[in-house]
Amino acid sequence: MKIGFIGNMNNNHFSMVRYLHDLGLDAELLLLDNELKHFHPSADSFDLDYRRYTTELNWGHRNRFRFVSPEQIRSDLDRFDFLIGTGLAAAHCSKAGRRLDIFKVYGGDLLFETRYRLSRQHVHNLPVSWHQRRGLRQATYLDVGKQNPKYESTVSKYTTPEKRLYMPLPMVYAPAYSTEALLKDKDQNQWSGAFDEIRDSCDFMAISHSRHYWRCPKDHVAYKGTDRLLQGWKQFVQQEHGTRCRLVLMEYGKDVRETVELVEELGIEDSIAWLPMMERKEIMYGLSVADVSLGTFSNLSWLMGGVYFEALVAGIPLVTYREDELYASSHEHLYPIEKALLPDEIQQALSTLLNDPEHARDLARKGQSWYSECVVKPKLDEYQRCISEADNAHR
Repeated sequence: MKIGFIGNMNNNHFSMVRYLHDLGLDAELLLLDNELKHFHPSADSFDLDYRRYTTELNWGHRNRFRFVSPEQIRSDLDRFDFLIGTGLAAAHCSKAGRRLDIFKVYGGDLLFETRYRLSRQHVHNLPVSWHQRRGLRQATYLDVGKQNPKYESTVSKYTTPEKRLYMPLPMVYAPAYSTEALLKDKDQNQWSGAFDEIRDSCDFMAISHSRHYWRCPKDHVAYKGTDRLLQGWKQFVQQEHGTRCRLVLMEYGKDVRETVELVEELGIEDSIAWLPMMERKEIMYGLSVADVSLGTFSNLSWLMGGVYFEALVAGIPLVTYREDELYASSHEHLYPIEKALLPDEIQQALSTLLNDPEHARDLARKGQSWYSECVVKPKLDEYQRCISEADNAHR
C-alpha cells in the first residue's frame, strides 16, 4: 500500500514518513506550494536523503485555489492508496473528490482556514473555506490530540469521538537528534559555535524558541506569554544574582521588536542572547547544550507542540503551563514539567531547576522516555491500524 503525506506544517509529516520507513512501509511526502521555508525537509535534516521520497506540488496556496483544476489534483494523488493531509490539503482533496484517510490538524487549518468573510475583498476565499470544512468532515479520521476547552469546541464541529485519533504525533524524528547524530552534524550547523559561546559564558543556560506573539489578549489561542517569561526571568536573575545566567531568544514572530523593547525596559539586556530565527536542525544542538527549555505561558493549556517535543527529545527539562486534569481521559501518563504561568512561578521553577540538578536530570530522563513510549510507539500503532483497516477494505 502506497501512503502519501500531503503538507508539512511543523515538519510533522517529514517526521512521520521517516518513522514509517523504519517500519518498512512505502510512504512519500508531498509538499504544498505554500510551505514555510523553515518547515521544508531541508530545515529538519542535514542530509539530502529526503529527495528520494519528496515531491513538490504546484498547488496548495489559498489564493490560487480557484485556478487549480480537480483533474490536476486527482492526477497528482492517483498513485496513492492511503492519504494523510494537513493544512489546506483538506480543501484541495474535497475539490478533487478525494477523501482523506487521515487529516492531521496543526491548528490554523482548523481554527482559521475554515472561516470566511462575505466581502468583495475576500469573496474568492469562500470556496476555499467551504471545501476546507467539507474536507475535514469527510476525512475518515481527524488526527487531533486533546488540548483545551476553547480548542475542543471547534474540533467537535468537524468530527466525532469514534472518528478521532487522540495520540500525539511525534513531530520530531528522534533518531536524527541523538547525541551521536548532533555531534556528527555539528560542523554543518552554522550556529553551533554561537551556542557553544553562550554555554561557555554562563553557569545556567535557558532557551525560549517560541514565536514572539504576546501583544494580544492572554486567552488568545496564539498568545505565547513572552512578557510573563521575561518578567519571571528578571526575578530569577535577581534572586540568583551569584550565578551567571543567560536566556537565548530567537528573532521569530510578529512581536520581536516589542520584546526587544521590553528587555530594555526590564533592564535585563546583559542576561539575554539574541539569535536569528533558526531551523529545527540548528535549534536542536542549542537545546542539547542548554539547561532548560521555556515553553509557553498562556492562560490556555497546551499539551502538544514543537517547542515541547523538541525539549523532550533533546533531553532537557521544560518549564511551561499545563492543566493536567484536561487530559486525564485521553492520557494515562503525561510528560513531567516544571509548571508555571505567572512571573513569580516562572522564577520559582527556574530556581528549582538551578538548585536541584538531580531533579532537573530526572525530569529530562522521564521526558525522553515519555516521548518514546507514549508518543512514538502508540502513534505508529494507531497509524498502522488505520492503514490496515483501509487495506482490508480495498481487498
